[in-house]
Amino acid sequence: MTYLIIGLFLQVIGDITFAQFTIKNSYISGGSVDLIWTIALLFIGYTARYHEKEPRQGNMIDPFALNVSTKKEFIFPYSSILILSILMMQSYAWNLNALSTGWIMIFFLIIIRQAFTVMKNSELLAELNQIAYIDPLTSLGNRASFLQDTKNSLKDEHAPLAFILLQVERVRMYTDIFGHHVGEQIMKEVSFRLKHVLKENFKMYRYSEDEFMIVLLKTERSNITVVNEKILIHLAAPIRLKELELNIVAHGGVSVFPDQSLTIEEIQAHTAEALYQAKQNGNYAFVSYGTELQSNLVRKLEIESYLRNAIREHQLSVYYQPKVNLRSGRIVGMEALLRWHHPKLGWISPAEFIPIAEEAGLINEIGEWVLFTATYQSKQLQLLGFEPLLLSVNVSVLQFQSPNFCRRVIEILEETSLDSQWLELEITESIVQNIKESVSILQCLKTSQIKTSIDDFGTGYSSLNVLEQLPIDTLKIDKSFIDRLLSNQKSPMVKTIIELGLNLNLTVVAEGIETIEQKEVLTSYGCTIGQGYLFSRPIDFDAFVTLLQTQDVLKTTSL
Repeated sequence: MTYLIIGLFLQVIGDITFAQFTIKNSYISGGSVDLIWTIALLFIGYTARYHEKEPRQGNMIDPFALNVSTKKEFIFPYSSILILSILMMQSYAWNLNALSTGWIMIFFLIIIRQAFTVMKNSELLAELNQIAYIDPLTSLGNRASFLQDTKNSLKDEHAPLAFILLQVERVRMYTDIFGHHVGEQIMKEVSFRLKHVLKENFKMYRYSEDEFMIVLLKTERSNITVVNEKILIHLAAPIRLKELELNIVAHGGVSVFPDQSLTIEEIQAHTAEALYQAKQNGNYAFVSYGTELQSNLVRKLEIESYLRNAIREHQLSVYYQPKVNLRSGRIVGMEALLRWHHPKLGWISPAEFIPIAEEAGLINEIGEWVLFTATYQSKQLQLLGFEPLLLSVNVSVLQFQSPNFCRRVIEILEETSLDSQWLELEITESIVQNIKESVSILQCLKTSQIKTSIDDFGTGYSSLNVLEQLPIDTLKIDKSFIDRLLSNQKSPMVKTIIELGLNLNLTVVAEGIETIEQKEVLTSYGCTIGQGYLFSRPIDFDAFVTLLQTQDVLKTTSL
């Protein structure tokens, strides 16, 4: 600005001197006037060195600051010209001639033109601010607006704020099926309903394609729960769009300033973590961020990180639990169970790390390792001289639905030299959700003489019609049913499941047998095979070899 003012000042001095020389007919080209003009242009051109090449990012445009800056740029140059014009008129003793009159007219025309330019720029800047910080669909502030407003709000630590990251599920699905206009109408309707619920003391932003960030101002902890409940009630009603009636599902993650989150980065991270947990809890769930949630998420991330190297570092192992003929007490089979001992975290339950492996896309690799290890060790038992036992291996639904699952199982059997008739794959009832594909895979396994079993029968999706369509060999009664068995209290449900299995020519296995009374009731119902702590806990391969050598389960079953 300084160089610009100096350059303009010299430009005016040169113009005035040139006018005087012209009047006196004494102007000479290449003289002092040209020198002044040249220096003025150099000063004006030198200002280009200070041009800001990259626009500032991350800050909302402040109209007041822009006006102040515009006024400075407008006032300084033209006030200088005005002062010089007054001095020029004074030198003429305020006698207007053609040159001075023309000068004044040009000066005012330039000022008027500049005024119009400034007004136009102000309108363009307002439009730019609208585009940069306002969501055009809902007229709410966008993520950039949220970041700017929140930075200012967090300066007062004595003003509690509650942040709710609300995600509207199924919007993307409806958009993919019916088009973008349907997804946009859904978000507009949700925005309208949220404004109706919140009414006052709140700010709301369109945080992403299917997310809103709600900021509750001056609110108490108890009020947050009330607001969450109201939101769920108002979003539960179907959204009607012409001939469509669409149902949405909402989840929310909550974080409170300053109790749980102190910075804008923490607010975004904590609400996202709470939202993730809410989605795990099912439909229409709100979860508030807390120390326990943080520790659970940290442990989950730790497990996922360590799980990637667990096979390579030989931390995984396969344990075996015997399956026993309930009448003779002889071991007729064994179930392979995955175990993980981490040097830092210790023993980690499969119920904890298997879902993480499925979510992280590691389940196929782990499942193939278990299948290879179990079939290899089963073959080793035969080579040691033991009678062949039916090996049961649990298979994840994601692993089962893999395109090359059947072919890969056959390849592993060929690699380990285990005859396919001694392998049984245990799958859950959830496979009936895609019955056509499941039947195709089961038929492929049956053609290869590989047996299949429905695990945890009675707790999932099975129906009699579907069960009859599946080419399976075994029904495995879930432990929750076995726990109800007492010698003085019969269980019609367990008896019905056993009779159903036998009528379908299926083998029925009862898992989780822990007492002799349970064994005797199951035997009286016609169940022939069982497993559980009554006979043996899951044990490693060496211990299982010892168990086969001594047949210790006979001591228990003969009691």
